[in-house]
Amino acid sequence: MSISSTLVDRAEIRFHEAPAALRAFVGCFWVVTAEAGAMIRVVPDGSAAISIQLDDTEVTRWVLRGPLLRPDERRFSRPAVMVGVRLRPGVAFLLSRVAAHAMVGRRLDVSRIAGFDGLAPRYAPAECLDALRAFLLRRLDGALVNGLVAGAVDEIGRGHGCVRVDAIAARCGSARVT
Repeated sequence: MSISSTLVDRAEIRFHEAPAALRAFVGCFWVVTAEAGAMIRVVPDGSAAISIQLDDTEVTRWVLRGPLLRPDERRFSRPAVMVGVRLRPGVAFLLSRVAAHAMVGRRLDVSRIAGFDGLAPRYAPAECLDALRAFLLRRLDGALVNGLVAGAVDEIGRGHGCVRVDAIAARCGSARVT
């Protein structure tokens, strides 16, 4: 199971393995249970995420978080539960048709993105996980991540993250990176 680098204080994260049909597209599903005053810090790793925050005081909606360039910190002023999935590089584009550079560091309300209408808000963590799995299984059936993206991710993995960008570009057969 693949997970992003996440630091937590006063919160618990439970990871859930993806069904076999989704493992090429997602790292893991997760549920975060946060106390009042909790902090979660996500370190950039090229992934995107779809999540929903459940609490008693706000209307909940699903969001698509784009790749990060710097750590993202969330602080909770009251207890809450977040449910989500870590998407592998290239998958957010397959789902949204929004280019990665247009969503870097942003949270997009999925109700405003075509094709996400099948992902309605739910009110219990287990229902959210089920809805998210079903949505992804439906939307990614027969899909393929762009070959250059998949090749670059594989090269980075083989080099344990210690590979120069120009070396990745050369190995993947893409044009010179500037």
